[in-house]
Amino acid sequence: NSRALDGCSDREVRRLVAKGYFLNTAVHVPARGEEYVLVRAPGSSMAVINPASLGARPPATLVYLSTLHARRTVMSIVTPIDAGWIEEESGTYFLRMSERVASVRSHRVSIRGLTTYASMALL
Repeated sequence: NSRALDGCSDREVRRLVAKGYFLNTAVHVPARGEEYVLVRAPGSSMAVINPASLGARPPATLVYLSTLHARRTVMSIVTPIDAGWIEEESGTYFLRMSERVASVRSHRVSIRGLTTYASMALL
């Protein structure tokens, strides 16, 4: 019912979305350009935002509705959130999120003018 959201601010709506989709959290890794760490995914899974979902500036933390796995993993229908909302919803999941982001190390690699990023999960 769309009337249930009447009078809610953008921030309040985003907070509600974060509460419902906090398991689909992704955190931007600036050293890796446009890539995000998928918190729930195994290993060091990285993804990018579908260009149709991208705003002017990539949000630091977001929740996504779905991912498409092709050459790259692409998140679609994303909502920027405050990372603190995840901590309030589930302190355990927030800790996992913090550990996942800290475990990703990026190394810029250039070979014959082609630049890419190699990531390694720390053991």
